[in-house]
Amino acid sequence: MIMNREEISVIVNSVFGVRPKDKQEEALEHLMKGGSGDLLLNLPVGYGKSLVYPAFPFLHASSSSLVIALLNIIQTEQLASLNLRSIPACKIAMSGNITCNFHATDMCSCGLQQIIDGDFKVIFCHPESLFSNSIGQALLLSSEFPSLVKAVFIDECHVFDKW
Repeated sequence: MIMNREEISVIVNSVFGVRPKDKQEEALEHLMKGGSGDLLLNLPVGYGKSLVYPAFPFLHASSSSLVIALLNIIQTEQLASLNLRSIPACKIAMSGNITCNFHATDMCSCGLQQIIDGDFKVIFCHPESLFSNSIGQALLLSSEFPSLVKAVFIDECHVFDKW
């Protein structure tokens, strides 16, 4: 579904309480076109790049954003931030444990099936979480997960040593 910037802005503002900046709207508009290639979002610190990945599933119905982030602190902070906005999200640890933000004040454990069922708008993980433990491998091999995730975001990609 193609949306114009005004439609994107209205939805993002209704969910997050902020009007997206020009480059955020541009990035989301590009993603909503679908199939139009990769997107590299290189913006200054503090611009609000981290609004793009949780906003996307609200624009694209029945979808989740998969966020690959190497830094635990980013995953933890973003999970807590989404919790404050009552946006369901989870984090898959390298150990295979899944932490979710279903409770208003505390993080909780949840299961693989909840991810596959699309209970979360945003799924955070390390690359190793997908490829080196049974939970990640089960997700990648499930028939539902690839159709649920409409966009994969790599946060802080400059910290990757090797691709």
